[in-house]
Amino acid sequence: SEMCIRDRSYEVGIDLRFFRNRLGIDYTFARQNVVDQIFQVPLAGSTGVGYLMMNGGKVHTVSHELVLDFSPVAMNNFLWDINLNFSRINNYVDELAPGVESIYIGGFTIPQVRAGIGSTYPVIYGVSFVRDDQGKIVVEDDPGSPNHGFPLTGEPAVIGSVSPDFILGANSTLSYKNISLNALFEWKQGGQMYSGSNGLLDLYGMSARTEDRESTFIFDGVKPDGAPNDIARGGPSDPGALQDLYVNVLSNIDEYYIHGNSFVKLRELSLGYRPPKRLFDKVDTRISVFARNILLWTELENFDPESSQGNTNMGGAFERFSMPQTTSYGFNLDITF
Repeated sequence: SEMCIRDRSYEVGIDLRFFRNRLGIDYTFARQNVVDQIFQVPLAGSTGVGYLMMNGGKVHTVSHELVLDFSPVAMNNFLWDINLNFSRINNYVDELAPGVESIYIGGFTIPQVRAGIGSTYPVIYGVSFVRDDQGKIVVEDDPGSPNHGFPLTGEPAVIGSVSPDFILGANSTLSYKNISLNALFEWKQGGQMYSGSNGLLDLYGMSARTEDRESTFIFDGVKPDGAPNDIARGGPSDPGALQDLYVNVLSNIDEYYIHGNSFVKLRELSLGYRPPKRLFDKVDTRISVFARNILLWTELENFDPESSQGNTNMGGAFERFSMPQTTSYGFNLDITF
């Protein structure tokens, strides 16, 4: 039988201009409801089939977008234009097939990127820490265990949320006669990702966290009875403790690899020059030089958070052995007849 998706969207907006167009405000609210979303429903192994492609999902998207244009300075030879673009987009999973709480949309055997009922889409699903009612990590309290004082391994669960709180783009242009200077910024606030490369740096003892292998340490957590963890590991009498923590325990807990990835990035800086018309009566030319990806401030340690695992469903959610972003420099020569 033929499968189809039913989509109903609502949108409302307002566009305001003030001070002879020196200030512009454009706001749009939109909601999209998608019914009978097509996805793979997992089946029991006894059926001999891994999944069934069918209709059954119900999702909705709520988005806010605000564009602000203004010119703080407008003189005969000097102009300063600023454009701000704020967006907040949340995708929610309302229903799936009967008996299905979440579905796989990318990743490994575990961890995975999933869509789950009641969660913003997408989420990261994997092995979690054991936590108490206050969310504190619970550690092993058995003195006879080699993992004494180390965190306990929990069950698979939702361990991270990918969607950012908002994204703000900013474009600033300063123009003086025939010269212009343009800067393009982006600020992404909120959201998490599985940073496998950071975890591997710890696993192989290459990160700053693994530098001190001689001092004692206490893992930040609580004992099963709720008392703060006071179990000291490491030191001369326990030389392999730090290695055991990262190799035998943390490397098996996917939640440990979850990192915030908020960032502010100077995406591009360019300087352009347009020769006066009197030099070229029939030809309009412009020369510019640019630099891209030159400054980054990020919550994620050691890596550019945009160096994620491709542009598929894992994009923005997974990073492991990913290639770093590059800084580039160049020039443009535009000729218009």
